[in-house]
Amino acid sequence: MLRAPRAGFRSALTGLAAVTAIAAVTLLPGCRNKGPSGPTPICMAEVAGGTAVESEAQELPADIWFSIMLEGFDRERRLPGDDPKDCTGRSTIAPTPPPLAEGEEPREDDKPDIVAGCSIAGDPDASRLPTRPLTDEDLIINKGPDGMSLVWVQATHYDNGEASGPVAMVEWTKAGVAIRALGSLRAQTNKARMRIEMAGEQQILVVEGDQCNPEVSKLCKRIMKLLPNLNGRFATVPLKLEKDEVVGDIDPCLGDAAFALFEQYTSNLPDGWIRKFEISRSVTFDKGAPLVAEQVTIKDQDPNQPEAPPAEFREASTDRTLVYQPEDRSFATRGSLWEQMIDNYGSVAHDAKASDDDE
Repeated sequence: MLRAPRAGFRSALTGLAAVTAIAAVTLLPGCRNKGPSGPTPICMAEVAGGTAVESEAQELPADIWFSIMLEGFDRERRLPGDDPKDCTGRSTIAPTPPPLAEGEEPREDDKPDIVAGCSIAGDPDASRLPTRPLTDEDLIINKGPDGMSLVWVQATHYDNGEASGPVAMVEWTKAGVAIRALGSLRAQTNKARMRIEMAGEQQILVVEGDQCNPEVSKLCKRIMKLLPNLNGRFATVPLKLEKDEVVGDIDPCLGDAAFALFEQYTSNLPDGWIRKFEISRSVTFDKGAPLVAEQVTIKDQDPNQPEAPPAEFREASTDRTLVYQPEDRSFATRGSLWEQMIDNYGSVAHDAKASDDDE
């Protein structure tokens, strides 16, 4: 992961004019028409002076990245603005919705934060922290596919440890950088990492970060978020229950494609025993669609014997796929085993037999 330029890098820039030139972003249409050298980039930033040292080294100072990724970035004060916009002028606070199905036209009453009847964005001002100057720590760069780089500028911050801002897949060229995919990402910043996975022919941006709340638990939760690359846009796609699982007034919307890789839940049973639920999740991509494997264990603790090992009550595991539905612009999936186990056994007596409550 790259956060700072190499030593002596700024000496490669020939004065203020070169610094300004490298940050000059050429906005291109959002279409993906192919030119002589391949698909048209979403945005480009050229380095002054032909074949540039900084482009060959594939390193740029953080403030230059901010200028490339954020429209109207104030380099002198390093401020992104109250409503930071990416290099195409789109707000980076709002999530990037998936594209409409081929041939479908937007309706007048469409709301950008409602996709397939599900909200993909919360209150943009809830828990938001005041705008502040960006530091080198607000830039995350990881390796991408085919020599490209994944770049996330954390422009807006929240008191729950999240940040939002533009995320891009960047190709290094002889003259500078070309942005090949772009979107808005809101995710945990603590120990954040990004990578690209392939699910069949589909590129998926995988983002992981730690969610930590010392007031609730000493353990941090590792959160994985999935944003497919749809027509050059890293999109926030809602999860929806498969149609055969939608019964009665069940809400089919399951939030966005984000998963805690490990979670704990504690229930106090009527007889005074303590029941602890734990789930471990893993996500793989080699089956043509993301596959979420879940394993849940339930153990009971006698409060009168706190030193005794807890007794195992139940254990279960399941797999569920996330199948993207272009016509619905959502991931179809089954309900999580986690909620089912908590609902079914959150108050069942610690000494109940399997045959008693499975009948």
